[in-house]
Amino acid sequence: MVFGNGEFGSLGHGGQGDEHVPRLIESALVGKRVVGVAAGSSHTDCQWCGRMKGKPTGTSSFGNGDHDFGIDRLGHGCEGNARAPRLISHQLKLTS
Repeated sequence: MVFGNGEFGSLGHGGQGDEHVPRLIESALVGKRVVGVAAGSSHTDCQWCGRMKGKPTGTSSFGNGDHDFGIDRLGHGCEGNARAPRLISHQLKLTS
């Protein structure tokens, strides 16, 4: 559920309007359990679990995707805003 400033699509509900009360994100995240969220001033990333229970299986981001210092802010490989959660398809695999 999201609420607050919706500029740039940063709330992920498909529009850019502000939400004054919590609103469910009805999108690609339906049926997935969100296990982590990182939010900036105009964009959001979230990790979610799908079929593998307990382990994050994907990351989606939404909001302001304009390049900042030559870096794609949302990780989709393109410039532009995402008004609804979009899968980050090229994820890094970290090893210890």
